[in-house]
Amino acid sequence: MPARGGQASIYTVSKHAVLGVAETLRRDLAETPVDVSIICPAVVLTDIWNPLRTRHERFGGPRVIEQRTSTEPGLTPDEAASRILDGLDAGEFYVFTHGNDIAEVHGAQAADITQALDRFRDRYGAEA
Repeated sequence: MPARGGQASIYTVSKHAVLGVAETLRRDLAETPVDVSIICPAVVLTDIWNPLRTRHERFGGPRVIEQRTSTEPGLTPDEAASRILDGLDAGEFYVFTHGNDIAEVHGAQAADITQALDRFRDRYGAEA
């Protein structure tokens, strides 16, 4: 899911890089006993969204960053861990802690991609 606010591009690029590595490892290790999963957490009740609160003065001192908003309530770390372990035990590749926010964003993203492919096929034909 693309991030919003502040330095979202850095965060989003990092997430997509990790996903790409995981997808590649999954294919590369398919014939081995090694399983690969990608953990996709949403809001977990930690202080991750406030990493600059203890920023040293030589780097500009503490500052507050915009809090991420979500339509879903946050989970405690224990609740998130339980869902993650359940997904790993079930052998899932994509392991989620929440569903609605992720489904909303990726559903819209999938629709955008499908529409773009439809326009491409309209221009170049179905076999292009």
